[in-house]
Amino acid sequence: METYRRYIVFLLWLICSFSVFSQATFSISGSVNDANSQEILSKVRVTIWELQVGTYTDARGNFSLDVPPGDYTFGFTHTSYQKHFLKVSIAEDSYLPVNLLPKESARTFSIFGSGSANQSGVSAPVRLINDLEEIFFHKIWN
Repeated sequence: METYRRYIVFLLWLICSFSVFSQATFSISGSVNDANSQEILSKVRVTIWELQVGTYTDARGNFSLDVPPGDYTFGFTHTSYQKHFLKVSIAEDSYLPVNLLPKESARTFSIFGSGSANQSGVSAPVRLINDLEEIFFHKIWN
């Protein structure tokens, strides 16, 4: 019986020590708005380059990521807005309000090709990836 009790105490100590020594993470949240009109921006890509993680803003322009402490580069991209990068040092839960400037001449190119994907003759659109950041993000999320 005493051995059983010692075993339980040891397991409890072990579990507690893991939680004490585990690396803390902090919640980084924020909102993204149009710099001119202060309109909320949804579907803005938020990327932390060093961790190769990211998310998109929701319908209210908000985002949230959990990250370990450290120095990071946050990238904010949207097809109609200029790219914006922030160097952030994370040591506690933080809130990042971000304003994006519209592109001077926002242009979107769509390239469509038709070709058979298989015997059923299904054709699919082809999207042009025109910069390294899109290739990087595509690699992470697809």
